Amino acid sequence: MMMQHLKKEVNNMKPEDLINWCELSRLLSGTRSVVTKKRMPKKYEKQVAELLAAISNWHDLSITHNVLHEISTGLESENLPNYSKLIKW
Repeated sequence: MMMQHLKKEVNNMKPEDLINWCELSRLLSGTRSVVTKKRMPKKYEKQVAELLAAISNWHDLSITHNVLHEISTGLESENLPNYSKLIKW
């Protein structure tokens, strides 16, 4: 039960929630408070957008990998649809 709760939390997580904004700001600008989740200077918008897209792609791939792993091991969660017909064994 606890694992399912954690899975739901991770699956609902936004890419913005995975970023250490102080460290990202320091890396981009040299100062910890220039770039934040709510404040984004135009100078850094493109770099942050690329980072968010990469995190989102990684997150989607991770979820897909977990679903396929559960299917292949026969441990399908009751919250996941049955994808076994999509896989050619």
